[in-house]
Amino acid sequence: MIEGAVKFYLGFLFPYGEYYVTGPSTSPENRFCGEDGKPHSVGMASTMDISILKELFGYYLKICNILGIEGETVDVKRVLSKLPPFKTGSFGQIREWLLDYPETEIHHRHVSHLYGLYPGNLITENTPELLEACRVALERRGDEGTGWCMAWKACLWARLRDGEHALGLLKNQLRYTREENISCVGGGIYPNMLCAHPPF
Repeated sequence: MIEGAVKFYLGFLFPYGEYYVTGPSTSPENRFCGEDGKPHSVGMASTMDISILKELFGYYLKICNILGIEGETVDVKRVLSKLPPFKTGSFGQIREWLLDYPETEIHHRHVSHLYGLYPGNLITENTPELLEACRVALERRGDEGTGWCMAWKACLWARLRDGEHALGLLKNQLRYTREENISCVGGGIYPNMLCAHPPF
């Protein structure tokens, strides 16, 4: 399965300047302000795409090393070395897209561009400048949200070794609510333990 995914993405990626990029590419459900001043959601090489591919190609190379497979790794190593690096934006945050586009919704609940911090392991204590850029990105997004996004933010804060912040998010997520209208704000859990977030 991993080998098939690697082969697919070797064919899907294309050269763009000095990098290999994905395209079309989105950062799930979020939009950026394009050069025309309008909101757009499709671009090239979202940070989430590149993070997942760096992890995929890295795992593939480790597997090949364990199994003693060498011949099939040349292209993977070449392309992996040319995937765009993590970059910081104008506010010191991890960029969400290849270019430093202005955000249309600073407090958007998705934090897909932080995949490299969690659940990935690409941003660690060995990359302190990137850890700080992740912290800035989280602070800019804020703690609002519902359901899974609050759990993801709690995990991100835990990876940043801020347990109190993570605990605060979990407490907010697990607070009891009897809200019956569908809403994307507020959060909490219903008496049946489903989170107060669509589609529940």
